[in-house]
Amino acid sequence: MVIKIGVTGWGDHDSLYPDTYTNKNKLKTYSNHFPIVEVDSAFYAVQSERNYAKWVQETPSHFSFVVKALGTLTGHTREGIKAAELDALFDRYLSSVEPVREAGKLKALGTLTGHTREGIKAAELDALFDRYLSSVEPVREAGKLKALLFQFPPWFDCKAENVHYLRYIKAKLGNIPAAIEFRNQTWFRDNYRERTLSFMEEEEWIHTICDEPQAGAGSIPTILHPTHKNLTLVRFHGRNVHGWNNHGQDNWRKVRFLYRYTKEELVEWVNHIRELEKKTKEICILFNNNSGGDAVHNAKQLMGLLNIEYGEKMPEQMELF
Repeated sequence: MVIKIGVTGWGDHDSLYPDTYTNKNKLKTYSNHFPIVEVDSAFYAVQSERNYAKWVQETPSHFSFVVKALGTLTGHTREGIKAAELDALFDRYLSSVEPVREAGKLKALGTLTGHTREGIKAAELDALFDRYLSSVEPVREAGKLKALLFQFPPWFDCKAENVHYLRYIKAKLGNIPAAIEFRNQTWFRDNYRERTLSFMEEEEWIHTICDEPQAGAGSIPTILHPTHKNLTLVRFHGRNVHGWNNHGQDNWRKVRFLYRYTKEELVEWVNHIRELEKKTKEICILFNNNSGGDAVHNAKQLMGLLNIEYGEKMPEQMELF
């Protein structure tokens, strides 16, 4: 059983970089502390292949990346793509997903409101997807791509149009491992929970299990149910209930993940992890509670509770003889 623990991004964790050398070599330094990292910058823009190749070179052979999907691809705006354009897009993929269609899992498509940025057309979406996938190829070729993470916005609710879009994504990805994270409770309400989990299993989506505030429809409960035999992803967002939703405050993004887990809360998760490892071969855990710089502290704390040792000693720690 493999358990890997890391944090989101490597640039903003000041406690890891106390001097000039470590500040200039952040990813290399980070990889001495953790075996995995989430590339959250990929959410905001398609990163260059050159960047990914550089990051691959700066990390050990056993290091892994979870690369976040571009926000345009996960619908982090409310503008939509026309149904006719989407139908045309799906038609081009029917030949490549013939077994899925024959199984009755592909249906006529409606409007995918909220899946793309304003004015983007189906062909543009398709091209953007290809560009995104091409950009991460250096990581994949190096064997360091643990998964692509598709985190969907709060308005991506459980309905047929959105299920169709998830199938489109899987058709595009082929055999690239993909994790899914919802931010809308409808996927896990009593009347849909089992069907959602079954769908994820059938489509081989890696379940991203979340620890996050329970603050209404825009948050999901912790569902301890792996959906992929090889990998389960766990993300810790903190439990800042009052800061989770955007109520128009100027500093919302700065305080949303402001939270430090207590030892008792992490001990509870040790028990959860022991149950999860009975059902999946590998668990990757990422701490995203870094508004106050707490992610590294909690990640190392959980590693200690799980008796996980990782990393080489820094030069100043090594004995001379």
